[in-house]
Amino acid sequence: FSSSTCVVALLQYCDPVIEGGCETFNLKVMYKNKKKFLQIVPWLLSDTYYHKPSSILYSYPKYIHSQKNTVFVGALHGRIHAKALAYIFADLFGDVVSVTIDTDEHEYQLVLDV
Repeated sequence: FSSSTCVVALLQYCDPVIEGGCETFNLKVMYKNKKKFLQIVPWLLSDTYYHKPSSILYSYPKYIHSQKNTVFVGALHGRIHAKALAYIFADLFGDVVSVTIDTDEHEYQLVLDV
């Protein structure tokens, strides 16, 4: 869309769905004479990045941008955002310094870099 007001207008036609702490929206449409639902996932550009607060980052200089300590995560649902992924990985495996979600030319996620 060309503006955020268009997104707001679209979401007003949808039914909100909250599952597992994630909010999506269902848009009812008719397709081949059957009622179907399209899942609408709003995406904020700020959802693309997560970095530990700078005061903490200074204690981890050797880990920042190190390929040795970088993992690539794929095939995640479009509802996941960088901060959520950082918290999940930190809870399971320990400190996460940053998460960057690769985006396409429309700024929508492609692959996750943790």
